[in-house]
Amino acid sequence: MSLRPHGRPPFRADHVGSLLRPPALRQAFRRRAGNEIAADEFARIQDDCVRDAVRMQEATGLEVVTDGEFRRGSYWGTVRGAHRRSRGASGAAEVSR
Repeated sequence: MSLRPHGRPPFRADHVGSLLRPPALRQAFRRRAGNEIAADEFARIQDDCVRDAVRMQEATGLEVVTDGEFRRGSYWGTVRGAHRRSRGASGAAEVSR
């Protein structure tokens, strides 16, 4: 692949998905699930982790940043829920509009 002037590739790519959760955030999810921390403390930890993720992305030069989906409880829960909603009583897939 040849690079353009200024070391840029001949295409554009933006990160728009999940980032790996930092240990503090993983622990906060576990502690919140166990009712060991209140919702406001959990939100503060999420906010701190999102700020760190945004700073990291900006420091690497990304023009578009994401919150890393740090507030999402589970990707798989969303997928399973969507799958269940897409099936009718007969089990056949339904198209929703």
